[in-house]
Formats: sequence, C-alpha cells, structure tokens
Amino acid sequence: KLSSSGLIQGMLNAVKPLKGRIEVRIAILNNDEDRKQALHIVDAMKRFRDVRAKLIYSPVEIDLTKGLPGELIRVGNMGKQLLRHHDADLLIWGHVPSEGTSIHLHFVARGDWDELLPGAFSLSSDISLPVNFQAEFGNVLHALVLAAIHPNSGEQAELRTVLMPGVVEAASRALANIPPGFTTRERASLSLCLGNAYASLWGQTRKGRHLDQAFEIYRGILALLSGDESAIDWAVAHKHLSAIFVIRAEEGDAVKHYDEAAAAALVALEMLSKENYPADWAAL
Repeated sequence: KLSSSGLIQGMLNAVKPLKGRIEVRIAILNNDEDRKQALHIVDAMKRFRDVRAKLIYSPVEIDLTKGLPGELIRVGNMGKQLLRHHDADLLIWGHVPSEGTSIHLHFVARGDWDELLPGAFSLSSDISLPVNFQAEFGNVLHALVLAAIHPNSGEQAELRTVLMPGVVEAASRALANIPPGFTTRERASLSLCLGNAYASLWGQTRKGRHLDQAFEIYRGILALLSGDESAIDWAVAHKHLSAIFVIRAEEGDAVKHYDEAAAAALVALEMLSKENYPADWAAL
C-alpha cells in the first residue's frame, strides 16, 4: 500500500514532471499471482521523481523449447515495439520462480546496447530481487533503470549524469543486506547488474574510480561463483573484465592488459557461444 507521503509525491510528479523524466513500462510477469510483484515495482518507483513506471497488460515470456537465441531476439523485437507504442524508454519483464522468494527481471531498451563496452546490458541480463522488496532494493532497481536506458534527449542525458553518482552509491549499500535465502547465482546476478551500473557511470564521467569499482565487483563475482563455471554470470563477468582490460591497455601498459583481455575473453567464450549468445560472442 502506498504511503501518504508517496501518494503526495506521486501527485506532484504527475502535475510537474521532471524534465528528461524516464518512462518505464512493466510487462506482466510470468507466474506473478494477481500481478502483485509487477504492481509492487510500479509502487516502488513512485519514490523517484526522475522515473515514471506504468504496468502494461502485455505478457512477455520466452519459450525455451524453441531455443534461447531466437526467443531472446523475438522478445527484444516485441519489447521495442511495445516501447514505441507506449512512447517509453525501458521495458522490464521477467518471472517469479515457483519458490516465491525472489523475482527475476530483464530489460529491453529503446536503443541497442553497445556490446563492446564494459557493463553493457543484454537481453539475457537478469537481476534477482526479493519479493516485496524494501526501499534499499528499490534503490538498486532505480540505479539499473538509469544505467540501462539510452537517453532520448539532451535533457534526459543531463538528468542521468547528475543523478547517477548518488543513485549508484545508494544501490551499492543493498549488497550488504542480501536476504539469506538468495542462492549464490541470484547473489551473483545482483552483483553483476550493480557492476554494470558502475561501468555505466564510468561511461558518462570517464572517472577511473568508477571503472575500478566495476572491476572489483566483477572480480568478486568470480570468487563467489568459484567452482560453478557453468553459471552464465561467470562468463559475463569475464566478458566485462575483458572490456575493462582493453580500456586499460589503451591507457598504458598495452602488452600486459591486452594479454589479460584476451585471456578473459577466451574464458567467456567457453559459455558465450555463437549459437546461444550471438551478440556477446561477436563482441568477444
């Protein structure tokens, strides 16, 4: 239930929207009883004046029996059509696993992500959040909305640049409060997306400390998933580390860092195959 202060803030946001406000649409989540979690996401976003989230009554889901690559492409195309129809910047879709303790969310942006950059989101990017998540995890989702969009105007780009440092720092504090029921892979997916947010922040500011923060998060994922090299986040973390090494190579000590970039890319390619993850494969 929305608090009275949240209701007042929502009314103010509707009357006088922030210039460059980000339009987010939430698709019906698979296995979401009475649409509770989708509506909870919409409610959680009302705290943030720079975002307007709305539920759309369009289910978005994949049929794994038809093959993951083709289904992701289909969902991506469908998502872009929905975004054009609703004149929005970002689509969030996903499902609630049968255990009922978490929700898994994916993103479709209005434009294509640059797969060569560290922290690039993809159609397979997956963030795990607790069901009925509290404010600190609302901060995480807020940071990822800012990180995953393609600004559609100078005002939106400027708004994102101003807000993101504080928003990402607020999101990072949630990593200390991950629910004990989260699986190792769910923890890894949450960390991976936060690393992407820091990498996006570097992309806007070109401040090396943000890239270093992303680097440490990605490296922490490798430690977290040690012994579970079949996890997709293990491969994606190596992909992002490879991209960071390329940037470091261009800034100095090229031979060492290009070797590290190649080594990380080769590890990532063991899972990110041309058949199953063609965009990631091509970037690597």
